[in-house]
Amino acid sequence: MRLLLSLITAIAWVNLGTAQQNTSYDLHKAHRASVEKGVYSTQMDSYDVSYYKLDINLSNSTAAISGTVTIKAKSVVESMSTFTIQLINQLNVSSVKINGNAVTFSHSNNLITVNLTTPFIHNEIFTADITYAGTPGEGLSNTFDNNWGVWVTWTLSESFHAKDWFPAKEELTDKADSADILITVPTGQIGVSNGVLASTVDLGNGKTRFEWKSRYPIAYYLIAATVSNYHEYTGYLTLPGMSNPMPIQNFVYNVPNCLESNQAVIDQTELQIELFSELFGLYPFSNEKYGHVMAPFGGGMEHQTITTLGYFTPGLVAHELAHMWFGDYVTCGTWQDIWINEGFASYGEYLHLQHLFSQSHADNWLKTAHNYARNKPNGSVYINQAQAYDESRIFDYSLSYKKGASLVHMIRHEINNDEVFFNVLKTFLDRYAHSTATGNDFLNVLNEVTQSNYQWFFDQWYYGFGYPIYRFEYSIQGNALNIKVMHNGSSYLTTLFKTSMEVVATTQSGVETQRIFVSENEQNFNLTFSNPVKSVEFDPNNWILKQTESVTSVNEINSNIDVTISPNPASNSITITMPSNTSMFSTDIISINGVSIQSNDVKGSSTNLNIEKLQPGVYLVKVKSGNKVYTKRIVKS
Repeated sequence: MRLLLSLITAIAWVNLGTAQQNTSYDLHKAHRASVEKGVYSTQMDSYDVSYYKLDINLSNSTAAISGTVTIKAKSVVESMSTFTIQLINQLNVSSVKINGNAVTFSHSNNLITVNLTTPFIHNEIFTADITYAGTPGEGLSNTFDNNWGVWVTWTLSESFHAKDWFPAKEELTDKADSADILITVPTGQIGVSNGVLASTVDLGNGKTRFEWKSRYPIAYYLIAATVSNYHEYTGYLTLPGMSNPMPIQNFVYNVPNCLESNQAVIDQTELQIELFSELFGLYPFSNEKYGHVMAPFGGGMEHQTITTLGYFTPGLVAHELAHMWFGDYVTCGTWQDIWINEGFASYGEYLHLQHLFSQSHADNWLKTAHNYARNKPNGSVYINQAQAYDESRIFDYSLSYKKGASLVHMIRHEINNDEVFFNVLKTFLDRYAHSTATGNDFLNVLNEVTQSNYQWFFDQWYYGFGYPIYRFEYSIQGNALNIKVMHNGSSYLTTLFKTSMEVVATTQSGVETQRIFVSENEQNFNLTFSNPVKSVEFDPNNWILKQTESVTSVNEINSNIDVTISPNPASNSITITMPSNTSMFSTDIISINGVSIQSNDVKGSSTNLNIEKLQPGVYLVKVKSGNKVYTKRIVKS
């Protein structure tokens, strides 16, 4: 499935910009309403799950499910007298067995509870077999794909919906060591799941069982089952560190033109796996597979080793693939720390553009990400306890995804050494391999590898709110550049943003870049360049998530023209008054982005300008008289 880069560039890469920003977020936004706190009993803390076996019956013609789930677990308390597991009330439980023996149970409040006759002692291993049937809740859907004319039954358990279709312990930190998913379907259909397809068994009576086995630790919400009429399209990849070729196994609808329409994007998956393996470390599930399975929704979901997709685009494929490292290999320890999953996977979109296409495409992606992040001027990447079970907040596209990715990019900028930056990522992934981690765990690794303390960065960018709003004033005197940097926060909750910043000067002999560290709300810097400075830009590469309110040359301000501009702030009009001997002058109202909005030539010494139609905000008023210039900042209220 090797694909040359020249062929990749022939793909519709133009779709990698704004049109492809809504990767897996679309899925959650479209499929999820707000959810109440997931029912969780503290009695489940008395054991650790080591194994799930799902032996289930599904069809693409109905949402009904039936089967038996076996859970192998170990008691972690001195005396475990109750076994409790989650399953929604809509599913009918016909029997529960503990260590092979039928037991009495209750099923209410989305919990199955068994009072054990003989308590389990500490470290005692036991099994529970639960047989059930019914029509699941939100976690399993039976949907018609209007684009391709096929029915599909598919699961989506993130974040609190595994219990909608199988008995599960919905606790992020309790990953099962392994899982078997046996899916029995009508013959002619294919059941797709995690891990390796160990066997396909013809059961007779028009039934076929697909037996999938995963021998890597897996979080409850990453277990998946999808059923439809599929065509399998598989290639193989061998990377340094792999003992055998790994299948890249794709299940697309078995209808005309479906494979042909998606094959070019599918075929580039190999290059993306190679890239992320180089940047993050070897693909974490290399003994099994990576693959995609189609289902009718507007995005993707990173089910471990088998991403579920509604469509194929390079950006979406890259995002979900990056989740194999950030989300599946290392999973967020709490939903409050969803940044570990979505912030880094979103940054995978940037990295794949930067390395496999062009820096300009990556830059455009970053600009769009910043635009999304600025949509929430009071928002935080970290999710507070009150919102920890609010899926609309967990999967907030502006904050968890795009501001989260911007935060990763700014960490890269602060480190200012890509070798060290990617070593931080690899060290973090190695340390928490097949486990869970929080944002604070990442901070500790960052501090350790860089031998620095980035607590200040996390206080303002991870736990803090909003972003900085900058005003710059500067003066040029030959080789010297004098700068005043002023900023405040978009939110009153975080008012100071310490950050490194690039100052890029165009000189008489070329472009020179220096870095400053802004540590105060108002700060002066004096820089010297090797050649006379002609012009200057602040953070032109957009490393920093920010808003720039104004950039003003003090050389023009200090022109000693006696000018009065009032009122300020103003709502409808401003009056500009020059010295009485002035016979002619010009005015220009300029936006903070440097765009001239309203220009006038004035005869006499004063004028009244109507600003009623201007949007509220900050503007510059530039007044010229002869060879002198006066510039003043005004506020339109």
